[in-house]
Amino acid sequence: MAHRKVEIERRRWLLEEFFRIEEVWLRHERFDGSMTETIRRLRNVRSDAAAVIPYDPEAGRIFLTEQFRYPVHSIGEDPWLLEIPAGVLDPSEEPEDCARRELEEETGLEARSLELVRIFYATPGTSTERVFVYLAEVDGRMLGDRHRWRPEESEDIRVHAFDLDEAWRLLDAGRIPDAKTIIALEWLRRRVSVR
Repeated sequence: MAHRKVEIERRRWLLEEFFRIEEVWLRHERFDGSMTETIRRLRNVRSDAAAVIPYDPEAGRIFLTEQFRYPVHSIGEDPWLLEIPAGVLDPSEEPEDCARRELEEETGLEARSLELVRIFYATPGTSTERVFVYLAEVDGRMLGDRHRWRPEESEDIRVHAFDLDEAWRLLDAGRIPDAKTIIALEWLRRRVSVR
């Protein structure tokens, strides 16, 4: 697929905090070769993130975290979500290093091995954020305290262990609404089913 022409006419920053929001006026080439009129777009400039599926193949179990998500609460939904561990890359940090760090910080587990599963854009219509998803083989017997308070990030995290069949039931029943977790678990289900 050929790259088409994009003309940036002007831009400005609306917010420069944890999120950086840029307002842009641009024109782009249409599929018929003509240019659009000037259109306004907003861009949420975010760091990339890494996420990891903690999987104990010997026990046939995965480990998910549960924590409060204010944006979900703000629309009237249950804000305590089951998710795979994830976090934003530190400046100059490699995605694999971030995945190992977040796994340990959120669950206390260590990855015996890491395998890249997918790289995807979280919300390409508004954000630059890419998510690197890894499979981590872990030894679930090393799981200690299932409650982790991370005061530096105000994160109150509970770790859950699920047999694969139980995880698939939760997934199929819509009890896991987080996109990165859905992508990761669907990938793992396909992988396990073909072995």
